[in-house]
Amino acid sequence: MTEVIVVGGGPAGAYLSYLLAREGWEVTVFEKRKLPSDKLCGGGLTPKAMKIIDFSLESVIEEKVYELEFTHDFSRPFVISDSKPLVYTARREKLDSFLLQKASEAGARVIEDSRVQKVEENEKEVKVWTKTGEYGGKFLVGADGPFSVVARSLGLNKGRENALTIACRYQISPEERKDFKGKIKVDYGQVPGYAWIFPRGEEISVGAGEFKGKTGEIKEKLHKLLQNFMDSEGINPAELRFRGWPIPINSDFRNIASQRTVLLGDAAGLADPLTGEGLYSAFKSAILASSFLYEAKAKAFPDPGRFIQEVEKEFGAQNTFSQRLSALVYNLPGVIHRMLPGLENLKNDFARLIRGESSYQELSGLYREVFQLRPKGN
Repeated sequence: MTEVIVVGGGPAGAYLSYLLAREGWEVTVFEKRKLPSDKLCGGGLTPKAMKIIDFSLESVIEEKVYELEFTHDFSRPFVISDSKPLVYTARREKLDSFLLQKASEAGARVIEDSRVQKVEENEKEVKVWTKTGEYGGKFLVGADGPFSVVARSLGLNKGRENALTIACRYQISPEERKDFKGKIKVDYGQVPGYAWIFPRGEEISVGAGEFKGKTGEIKEKLHKLLQNFMDSEGINPAELRFRGWPIPINSDFRNIASQRTVLLGDAAGLADPLTGEGLYSAFKSAILASSFLYEAKAKAFPDPGRFIQEVEKEFGAQNTFSQRLSALVYNLPGVIHRMLPGLENLKNDFARLIRGESSYQELSGLYREVFQLRPKGN
Protein backbone atom coordinates (compact mmCIF):
# COMPACT_ATOMS: atom_id res chain seq x y z
CA MET A 1 0.00 0.00 0.00
CA THR A 2 1.29 3.43 -0.95
CA GLU A 3 0.60 6.62 1.00
CA VAL A 4 -0.85 8.66 -1.87
CA ILE A 5 -2.25 7.54 -5.20
CA VAL A 6 -2.40 10.29 -7.80
CA VAL A 7 -4.63 9.68 -10.81
CA GLY A 8 -3.42 11.88 -13.67
CA GLY A 9 0.11 13.02 -14.44
CA GLY A 10 -0.71 16.43 -15.90
CA PRO A 11 0.48 19.69 -14.29
CA ALA A 12 -1.65 19.37 -11.13
CA GLY A 13 -0.92 15.71 -10.43
CA ALA A 14 2.75 15.89 -11.38
CA TYR A 15 3.46 18.96 -9.28
CA LEU A 16 1.68 17.55 -6.22
CA SER A 17 3.61 14.30 -6.63
CA TYR A 18 6.85 16.26 -6.73
CA LEU A 19 5.93 18.26 -3.61
CA LEU A 20 5.07 15.13 -1.62
CA ALA A 21 7.86 12.87 -2.89
CA ARG A 22 10.60 15.36 -2.10
CA GLU A 23 9.41 15.23 1.55
CA GLY A 24 9.72 11.46 1.63
CA TRP A 25 6.10 10.47 0.92
CA GLU A 26 5.37 7.24 -0.93
CA VAL A 27 3.55 8.44 -4.04
CA THR A 28 2.29 6.46 -7.03
CA VAL A 29 1.14 8.36 -10.13
CA PHE A 30 -1.04 6.73 -12.79
CA GLU A 31 -0.91 8.51 -16.15
CA LYS A 32 -3.20 7.17 -18.88
CA ARG A 33 -0.92 8.35 -21.70
CA LYS A 34 2.54 7.25 -22.73
CA LEU A 35 4.55 10.48 -22.59
CA PRO A 36 5.44 12.55 -24.44
CA SER A 37 1.94 12.57 -25.91
CA ASP A 38 0.43 15.24 -28.13
CA LYS A 39 -1.99 17.44 -26.20
CA LEU A 40 -3.65 20.33 -27.98
CA CYS A 41 -3.76 23.28 -25.64
CA GLY A 42 -2.76 26.90 -26.01
CA GLY A 43 -0.05 26.24 -23.46
CA GLY A 44 -0.17 29.73 -21.98
CA LEU A 45 1.67 30.17 -18.69
CA THR A 46 1.10 33.46 -16.89
CA PRO A 47 3.84 34.99 -14.73
CA LYS A 48 1.44 34.34 -11.85
CA ALA A 49 1.65 30.61 -12.58
CA MET A 50 5.40 30.61 -13.22
CA LYS A 51 6.33 32.21 -9.92
CA ILE A 52 4.53 29.73 -7.63
CA ILE A 53 6.60 26.83 -9.00
CA ASP A 54 9.76 26.29 -6.96
CA PHE A 55 11.90 25.20 -9.91
CA SER A 56 12.55 26.78 -13.29
CA LEU A 57 10.39 25.98 -16.33
CA GLU A 58 12.75 27.84 -18.65
CA SER A 59 13.80 24.67 -20.49
CA VAL A 60 10.27 24.05 -21.79
CA ILE A 61 9.33 27.64 -22.63
CA GLU A 62 8.90 28.12 -26.38
CA GLU A 63 8.09 31.81 -26.46
CA LYS A 64 7.98 34.88 -24.25
CA VAL A 65 5.03 37.10 -25.11
CA TYR A 66 5.33 40.85 -24.67
CA GLU A 67 2.23 41.94 -26.61
CA LEU A 68 -1.46 41.01 -26.47
CA GLU A 69 -3.58 42.19 -29.40
CA PHE A 70 -7.38 42.14 -28.89
CA THR A 71 -9.77 42.62 -31.80
CA HIS A 72 -13.53 42.51 -32.25
CA ASP A 73 -14.59 40.75 -35.45
CA PHE A 74 -10.94 41.01 -36.52
CA SER A 75 -10.94 44.83 -36.45
CA ARG A 76 -10.04 47.79 -34.19
CA PRO A 77 -6.95 46.32 -32.45
CA PHE A 78 -6.50 47.08 -28.76
CA VAL A 79 -2.92 46.31 -27.76
CA ILE A 80 -1.44 45.65 -24.32
CA SER A 81 2.35 45.53 -24.33
CA ASP A 82 5.12 45.61 -21.76
CA SER A 83 8.87 45.33 -21.44
CA LYS A 84 8.44 42.28 -19.20
CA PRO A 85 6.79 39.05 -20.42
CA LEU A 86 3.01 39.02 -20.11
CA VAL A 87 2.65 35.32 -20.99
CA TYR A 88 4.98 32.39 -21.58
CA THR A 89 4.01 29.62 -24.00
CA ALA A 90 4.91 25.94 -23.92
CA ARG A 91 3.94 22.78 -25.74
CA ARG A 92 1.98 20.69 -23.32
CA GLU A 93 3.63 17.42 -24.26
CA LYS A 94 7.01 18.88 -23.25
CA LEU A 95 5.68 20.62 -20.15
CA ASP A 96 3.82 17.55 -18.86
CA SER A 97 6.81 15.26 -19.47
CA PHE A 98 9.14 17.68 -17.72
CA LEU A 99 6.90 17.95 -14.65
CA LEU A 100 6.48 14.18 -14.37
CA GLN A 101 10.24 13.77 -14.67
CA LYS A 102 10.70 16.17 -11.76
CA ALA A 103 8.23 14.10 -9.73
CA SER A 104 10.08 10.90 -10.61
CA GLU A 105 13.45 12.40 -9.71
CA ALA A 106 12.00 13.43 -6.34
CA GLY A 107 11.04 9.83 -5.65
CA ALA A 108 7.50 9.38 -6.97
CA ARG A 109 6.65 6.13 -8.74
CA VAL A 110 5.27 7.08 -12.16
CA ILE A 111 3.28 4.49 -14.11
CA GLU A 112 2.52 5.64 -17.66
CA ASP A 113 0.10 4.14 -20.17
CA SER A 114 -2.07 3.04 -17.26
CA ARG A 115 -5.67 4.24 -17.38
CA VAL A 116 -7.52 4.02 -14.06
CA GLN A 117 -10.85 2.28 -14.59
CA LYS A 118 -12.54 2.84 -11.24
CA VAL A 119 -11.78 3.87 -7.66
CA GLU A 120 -13.23 3.21 -4.22
CA GLU A 121 -12.84 4.83 -0.83
CA ASN A 122 -13.66 3.72 2.70
CA GLU A 123 -12.80 5.07 6.14
CA LYS A 124 -9.37 3.44 6.18
CA GLU A 125 -8.08 3.39 2.60
CA VAL A 126 -8.61 4.03 -1.08
CA LYS A 127 -8.35 1.60 -3.99
CA VAL A 128 -7.88 2.00 -7.72
CA TRP A 129 -8.13 -0.50 -10.54
CA THR A 130 -6.16 -0.40 -13.79
CA LYS A 131 -5.60 -2.92 -16.54
CA THR A 132 -2.67 -4.32 -14.54
CA GLY A 133 -4.54 -4.84 -11.30
CA GLU A 134 -5.68 -3.36 -7.99
CA TYR A 135 -3.71 -0.80 -5.97
CA GLY A 136 -4.33 0.53 -2.47
CA GLY A 137 -3.35 3.69 -0.65
CA LYS A 138 -4.14 5.94 2.29
CA PHE A 139 -5.14 8.94 0.18
CA LEU A 140 -6.37 9.51 -3.36
CA VAL A 141 -5.89 12.53 -5.61
CA GLY A 142 -8.04 13.08 -8.70
CA ALA A 143 -5.95 15.12 -11.13
CA ASP A 144 -7.40 13.40 -14.17
CA GLY A 145 -8.95 16.32 -16.00
CA PRO A 146 -12.47 17.18 -17.14
CA PHE A 147 -13.58 13.53 -17.52
CA SER A 148 -12.25 12.59 -14.10
CA VAL A 149 -12.89 8.94 -13.31
CA VAL A 150 -12.15 9.76 -9.66
CA ALA A 151 -14.92 12.36 -9.55
CA ARG A 152 -17.40 10.10 -11.36
CA SER A 153 -16.65 7.04 -9.24
CA LEU A 154 -17.05 8.89 -5.95
CA GLY A 155 -19.89 11.24 -6.96
CA LEU A 156 -17.79 14.39 -6.60
CA ASN A 157 -18.00 17.75 -8.39
CA LYS A 158 -21.35 17.18 -10.06
CA GLY A 159 -22.39 20.82 -10.39
CA ARG A 160 -19.74 22.13 -12.77
CA GLU A 161 -20.32 23.67 -16.18
CA ASN A 162 -18.20 22.96 -19.25
CA ALA A 163 -16.83 25.40 -21.76
CA LEU A 164 -15.72 23.92 -25.08
CA THR A 165 -12.54 24.62 -26.97
CA ILE A 166 -11.17 23.42 -30.29
CA ALA A 167 -7.64 24.01 -31.49
CA CYS A 168 -4.92 22.93 -33.85
CA ARG A 169 -1.21 23.50 -34.31
CA TYR A 170 0.36 24.92 -37.43
CA GLN A 171 4.01 24.85 -38.47
CA ILE A 172 5.28 28.23 -39.62
CA SER A 173 8.26 29.23 -41.69
CA PRO A 174 11.05 31.47 -40.37
CA GLU A 175 9.59 34.28 -42.44
CA GLU A 176 6.07 33.76 -41.04
CA ARG A 177 7.46 33.60 -37.52
CA LYS A 178 8.27 37.31 -37.66
CA ASP A 179 4.53 38.07 -37.72
CA PHE A 180 3.83 36.06 -34.56
CA LYS A 181 6.98 36.27 -32.46
CA GLY A 182 6.32 37.63 -28.99
CA LYS A 183 2.65 38.36 -29.73
CA ILE A 184 -0.67 36.71 -28.85
CA LYS A 185 -3.67 37.59 -31.00
CA VAL A 186 -7.17 37.34 -29.52
CA ASP A 187 -10.47 38.00 -31.28
CA TYR A 188 -13.99 37.92 -29.84
CA GLY A 189 -17.44 38.83 -31.04
CA GLN A 190 -18.59 36.05 -33.34
CA VAL A 191 -19.21 33.51 -30.55
CA PRO A 192 -19.62 33.93 -26.77
CA GLY A 193 -15.93 33.30 -26.25
CA TYR A 194 -12.74 34.09 -28.08
CA ALA A 195 -10.35 32.85 -30.75
CA TRP A 196 -6.59 32.93 -30.34
CA ILE A 197 -3.23 32.56 -31.99
CA PHE A 198 -0.42 31.65 -29.57
CA PRO A 199 3.21 31.65 -30.79
CA ARG A 200 5.25 28.60 -29.80
CA GLY A 201 8.61 28.73 -31.48
CA GLU A 202 8.37 27.05 -34.88
CA GLU A 203 4.60 26.61 -34.63
CA ILE A 204 1.49 28.48 -33.59
CA SER A 205 -1.51 27.25 -31.62
CA VAL A 206 -4.74 28.35 -33.29
CA GLY A 207 -7.99 27.79 -31.46
CA ALA A 208 -11.17 29.12 -29.93
CA GLY A 209 -13.12 28.69 -26.74
CA GLU A 210 -16.86 29.03 -26.27
CA PHE A 211 -17.91 29.78 -22.73
CA LYS A 212 -21.66 29.88 -23.31
CA GLY A 213 -24.01 28.22 -25.75
CA LYS A 214 -25.20 24.76 -26.75
CA THR A 215 -22.49 22.20 -27.32
CA GLY A 216 -24.25 20.78 -30.39
CA GLU A 217 -23.78 24.07 -32.24
CA ILE A 218 -20.31 24.98 -31.09
CA LYS A 219 -18.04 22.97 -33.37
CA GLU A 220 -19.56 24.27 -36.60
CA LYS A 221 -19.53 27.88 -35.39
CA LEU A 222 -15.99 27.71 -34.10
CA HIS A 223 -14.72 26.05 -37.25
CA LYS A 224 -16.16 28.92 -39.30
CA LEU A 225 -14.71 31.44 -36.87
CA LEU A 226 -11.27 29.90 -37.10
CA GLN A 227 -11.42 29.89 -40.88
CA ASN A 228 -12.03 33.64 -40.80
CA PHE A 229 -9.26 34.15 -38.28
CA MET A 230 -6.76 32.08 -40.21
CA ASP A 231 -7.68 33.58 -43.56
CA SER A 232 -6.79 36.96 -42.11
CA GLU A 233 -3.32 35.60 -41.35
CA GLY A 234 -2.84 33.88 -44.70
CA ILE A 235 -3.19 30.35 -43.31
CA ASN A 236 -4.97 27.57 -45.23
CA PRO A 237 -7.62 25.96 -42.97
CA ALA A 238 -7.64 22.83 -45.15
CA GLU A 239 -4.19 21.98 -43.81
CA LEU A 240 -5.29 21.95 -40.19
CA ARG A 241 -6.63 19.18 -37.98
CA PHE A 242 -8.85 20.36 -35.15
CA ARG A 243 -9.36 18.65 -31.82
CA GLY A 244 -11.72 19.67 -29.06
CA TRP A 245 -11.81 19.38 -25.29
CA PRO A 246 -13.94 20.78 -22.45
CA ILE A 247 -12.82 23.24 -19.79
CA PRO A 248 -14.74 22.61 -16.55
CA ILE A 249 -15.84 25.77 -14.76
CA ASN A 250 -16.93 25.36 -11.15
CA SER A 251 -18.41 27.93 -8.78
CA ASP A 252 -19.29 25.61 -5.90
CA PHE A 253 -16.36 23.89 -4.26
CA ARG A 254 -18.22 22.05 -1.48
CA ASN A 255 -18.07 18.75 -3.37
CA ILE A 256 -14.44 18.58 -4.54
CA ALA A 257 -13.19 16.41 -1.68
CA SER A 258 -14.20 13.51 0.55
CA GLN A 259 -12.52 12.06 3.62
CA ARG A 260 -9.53 10.56 1.78
CA THR A 261 -9.85 12.07 -1.69
CA VAL A 262 -9.23 15.52 -3.19
CA LEU A 263 -9.73 16.83 -6.72
CA LEU A 264 -7.26 19.19 -8.36
CA GLY A 265 -7.12 21.45 -11.42
CA ASP A 266 -9.62 20.67 -14.16
CA ALA A 267 -11.00 17.70 -12.22
CA ALA A 268 -12.16 20.25 -9.63
CA GLY A 269 -13.29 22.78 -12.26
CA LEU A 270 -10.83 25.49 -11.21
CA ALA A 271 -10.08 27.12 -14.58
CA ASP A 272 -10.51 30.88 -14.91
CA PRO A 273 -14.08 31.51 -16.20
CA LEU A 274 -13.03 34.54 -18.27
CA THR A 275 -9.90 33.24 -19.98
CA GLY A 276 -10.15 29.47 -19.55
CA GLU A 277 -6.56 29.48 -18.23
CA GLY A 278 -5.96 26.47 -16.02
CA LEU A 279 -2.24 26.06 -15.34
CA TYR A 280 -2.14 28.46 -12.39
CA SER A 281 -5.09 26.70 -10.74
CA ALA A 282 -3.44 23.33 -11.40
CA PHE A 283 -0.25 24.33 -9.59
CA LYS A 284 -2.01 26.24 -6.81
CA SER A 285 -4.47 23.45 -6.05
CA ALA A 286 -1.51 21.05 -5.85
CA ILE A 287 0.10 23.30 -3.24
CA LEU A 288 -3.16 23.47 -1.25
CA ALA A 289 -3.58 19.70 -1.45
CA SER A 290 -0.05 19.09 -0.19
CA SER A 291 -0.78 21.20 2.91
CA PHE A 292 -4.03 19.32 3.52
CA LEU A 293 -2.34 15.93 3.19
CA TYR A 294 0.41 16.88 5.64
CA GLU A 295 -2.28 17.60 8.23
CA ALA A 296 -4.48 14.64 7.31
CA LYS A 297 -1.65 12.14 7.53
CA ALA A 298 -1.69 12.20 11.33
CA LYS A 299 -5.47 11.87 11.66
CA ALA A 300 -7.48 8.67 11.80
CA PHE A 301 -10.47 10.46 10.27
CA PRO A 302 -9.24 13.29 8.00
CA ASP A 303 -11.55 16.27 7.56
CA PRO A 304 -11.66 17.52 3.95
CA GLY A 305 -13.28 20.75 5.11
CA ARG A 306 -9.89 22.45 5.53
CA PHE A 307 -8.93 21.76 1.91
CA ILE A 308 -12.32 22.98 0.66
CA GLN A 309 -12.00 26.16 2.71
CA GLU A 310 -8.56 26.90 1.30
CA VAL A 311 -9.76 26.33 -2.27
CA GLU A 312 -12.74 28.59 -1.65
CA LYS A 313 -10.46 31.26 -0.18
CA GLU A 314 -8.14 31.14 -3.19
CA PHE A 315 -10.64 30.71 -6.03
CA GLY A 316 -14.12 31.55 -4.75
CA ALA A 317 -14.23 35.33 -5.00
CA GLN A 318 -11.80 35.36 -7.92
CA ASN A 319 -13.95 33.04 -10.02
CA THR A 320 -17.14 34.88 -9.07
CA PHE A 321 -15.78 38.21 -10.35
CA SER A 322 -14.26 36.49 -13.37
CA GLN A 323 -17.66 34.98 -14.20
CA ARG A 324 -19.28 38.42 -14.00
CA LEU A 325 -16.72 39.89 -16.36
CA SER A 326 -17.07 36.88 -18.63
CA ALA A 327 -20.84 37.37 -18.88
CA LEU A 328 -20.37 41.02 -19.85
CA VAL A 329 -17.50 40.57 -22.27
CA TYR A 330 -18.96 37.60 -24.11
CA ASN A 331 -22.57 38.83 -24.18
CA LEU A 332 -21.70 42.42 -25.13
CA PRO A 333 -18.38 42.09 -26.96
CA GLY A 334 -18.88 45.02 -29.33
CA VAL A 335 -19.90 47.40 -26.56
CA ILE A 336 -17.04 46.33 -24.32
CA HIS A 337 -14.47 46.55 -27.11
CA ARG A 338 -15.51 50.11 -27.97
CA MET A 339 -15.05 51.08 -24.32
CA LEU A 340 -11.53 49.71 -24.00
CA PRO A 341 -9.60 52.69 -25.44
CA GLY A 342 -11.31 54.97 -22.90
CA LEU A 343 -10.17 52.91 -19.92
CA GLU A 344 -6.72 54.43 -19.55
CA ASN A 345 -5.57 52.28 -16.65
CA LEU A 346 -6.81 48.98 -18.05
CA LYS A 347 -3.58 48.00 -19.81
CA ASN A 348 -1.50 48.32 -16.67
CA ASP A 349 -4.19 46.76 -14.47
CA PHE A 350 -4.55 43.73 -16.75
CA ALA A 351 -0.79 43.24 -16.86
CA ARG A 352 -0.71 43.33 -13.05
CA LEU A 353 -3.58 40.83 -12.91
CA ILE A 354 -1.88 38.16 -15.00
CA ARG A 355 1.35 38.65 -13.07
CA GLY A 356 -0.48 37.95 -9.82
CA GLU A 357 0.08 41.49 -8.52
CA SER A 358 -3.66 42.28 -8.36
CA SER A 359 -6.98 40.43 -8.37
CA TYR A 360 -10.23 40.37 -10.30
CA GLN A 361 -11.82 42.07 -7.32
CA GLU A 362 -9.51 45.05 -7.78
CA LEU A 363 -10.04 45.09 -11.53
CA SER A 364 -13.83 44.99 -11.25
CA GLY A 365 -13.73 47.51 -8.43
CA LEU A 366 -11.95 50.03 -10.65
CA TYR A 367 -14.57 49.71 -13.35
CA ARG A 368 -17.63 48.82 -11.29
CA GLU A 369 -19.62 51.72 -12.70
CA VAL A 370 -18.64 50.99 -16.29
CA PHE A 371 -19.37 47.27 -16.12
CA GLN A 372 -22.42 47.73 -13.87
CA LEU A 373 -21.05 45.39 -11.22
CA ARG A 374 -22.11 47.47 -8.20
CA PRO A 375 -23.76 45.16 -5.65
CA LYS A 376 -27.41 45.81 -4.92
CA GLY A 377 -27.96 48.24 -2.06
CA ASN A 378 -24.70 50.15 -2.65
